[in-house]
Amino acid sequence: MAIILDDVERLDRLITDISDASRLDAELGRLELAPIDIAAMLEALVEIHESTRESATPRLVIELADHGRGLVVPGIETRLSQVFRNVIANAISFTRPHGEIRLAARHDGRAVLVTVEDEGPGIPEDKLTA
Repeated sequence: MAIILDDVERLDRLITDISDASRLDAELGRLELAPIDIAAMLEALVEIHESTRESATPRLVIELADHGRGLVVPGIETRLSQVFRNVIANAISFTRPHGEIRLAARHDGRAVLVTVEDEGPGIPEDKLTA
C-alpha cells in the first residue's frame, strides 16, 4: 500500500509540474522581459533563508564576482526567483544538517553564470545530459 501511495504522490507532482510548465509557457508568450539584477536577487534569497532557517538547516554562502556589479539578465523576475528557490530547496534536501550551500554568480561572456553547490552525492555523469 505504501508503494501505491508513493507512486500516487509522485504522479501528482508530475501532473502539477506539467500543468505549471504549460501555464508558464503560455504566460511567457504574453509577458515582456525586464532587466533582473541577479546579485540583488540572490542576496535577497540568502537573507530570507538565513533569517528564517533553523539551526540545523544548511547555511547559504554567496560569492559574487565584481561585488555583483553588472550581473543583470533579461527575464521575468518572479519566475527566475522561483527557479532559484526550487534549486536552493533541492540543494538543502541533499545537504547534511549544519552543512553549507554555495551560491555564486559571475560573468561568462555575454551571459551570467549562476552556480549552486551543495554537499550532496551529485548527479552521475551519464545523467547530466538531457
